[in-house]
Amino acid sequence: MPKDSDAVLDLNGNAHLNISGVRFELLWSSIKEFPFTRLGKVYFWYEHGDNWQELCDGVKMGEKTAEVFFQRDPEIFNTIMCYYRNGKFHFPRTICIEHFQRELKYWGISIKNMDDCCYNHFHQENEAVENLMKIKEAFKKDLNLKKEQDEVDLLLEVESRSKLARLKRKMWDLFENPHSSFMAKIVYLLSSFFVMLSTVALCLNTIDSLRIKLDKGETADNAVLAGIEAGCIAWFTVEYLIRVLSAPRIVPFLKSIMNTIDLLAILPYYFELLSLAFDNQLDYRFVEMRRILQILRILRIVRIFKMARHSVGLQTLAYTFKQSTAELGLLGTLLIMGMTLFSSLVYFAEEAEPNSMFKSIPEAFWWSIITMTTVGYGDVYPVTPLGKLVGSLCCISGIIFIALPIPTIVSNFSQFYKDQRKSVEVRRRLSMVEAGTLTTLVGESGTLVQNGVNIPGVDASDGRSSTQSGNKVAWLHREVSSPDIF
Repeated sequence: MPKDSDAVLDLNGNAHLNISGVRFELLWSSIKEFPFTRLGKVYFWYEHGDNWQELCDGVKMGEKTAEVFFQRDPEIFNTIMCYYRNGKFHFPRTICIEHFQRELKYWGISIKNMDDCCYNHFHQENEAVENLMKIKEAFKKDLNLKKEQDEVDLLLEVESRSKLARLKRKMWDLFENPHSSFMAKIVYLLSSFFVMLSTVALCLNTIDSLRIKLDKGETADNAVLAGIEAGCIAWFTVEYLIRVLSAPRIVPFLKSIMNTIDLLAILPYYFELLSLAFDNQLDYRFVEMRRILQILRILRIVRIFKMARHSVGLQTLAYTFKQSTAELGLLGTLLIMGMTLFSSLVYFAEEAEPNSMFKSIPEAFWWSIITMTTVGYGDVYPVTPLGKLVGSLCCISGIIFIALPIPTIVSNFSQFYKDQRKSVEVRRRLSMVEAGTLTTLVGESGTLVQNGVNIPGVDASDGRSSTQSGNKVAWLHREVSSPDIF
């Protein structure tokens, strides 16, 4: 709607408002009570001769007064009208909360003016949206579940090296996306099998009867189990190298937590091989280094965390811990306070007992922690009546301490897991559609193919037609629509 420089507003009458074609009327006297809102600014700017029409999207002069046009949501404007009448507004249950907040920001109305009856529901909805956004960002950065930009990077490579880019894309999906193809599922199952097999071999190799006896009471790894571990390490190494070489961006790949775990799972094995290879050539300084490397063998157990790469439940559990730091901090604080308090009480209660098991307060820490967590190991216990009373109070307090933050953590996990399952399912289906489309993107002759039909005049080497002068990768951002994927 055009703006009329001669438009006149009747500030003593009604404000005639057109909100995306829906007409509203409101007293200017009500509007002027809220000078910091958009309509309030219209009133005062007009009154002082300022360019008030900058605040609206159009003005149409009527018979006596102007009609002010705003291209905004008319449904939400009913809520805005309520605010100008009563100084409070309600939160519509059927409106998207983010859209609602954008409209409030446009009209210059603070969320603090929401009526008390709606604030609890608004807070719950807002918290749910914030949690969903946090999950999205966390999985995007740490767990590599969001790969739209990676796909664009791969498609950009099609312009100059189409065959190499297609090969990298296939290898990336083969080892990174189990839902992309049947072979990808096989690779995922095979990788999981090697993780479990290597973990079992690592555990069995610590059984003394299975180890090889050497001189001076030393033992060596079982030959069969060592061979199994070597085979597993070979698989992990090949898998890691392929994923590094096919990664769309190397630096973010190397910074990923899960990829760091993959690297830590294989490096100790090669360090140990190097120390064995130079065993007879090292001086005393390097012998000490070898001992350190042998200690680092414990890092091999981190390969069990490779199972979390494609497990939504384990990923959500890790994210729950990350987002529940306040609750976990409260739990830790309560346990430390209880440990200190009850360790001191039981020490002084048992101090006069000749055969007391509590020699000092620090030695009583173990007993208090075991008692508060209701484990009751039984190796240390009070024997005096007063000590038993302290033990009873310690046990009851531990139950209360643990029960306070746990429900919140469980609730967070339940909500995060439900949201992430939905997100992963949608992403899986979209990935299947995109994978099917991308495999037919470049034809054998080098021309682009869409739905099995060559697109004339378009070459895969530069991604544009002979007459195209716009953005040469605009075609990369087309929408993939399929009515039957959801």
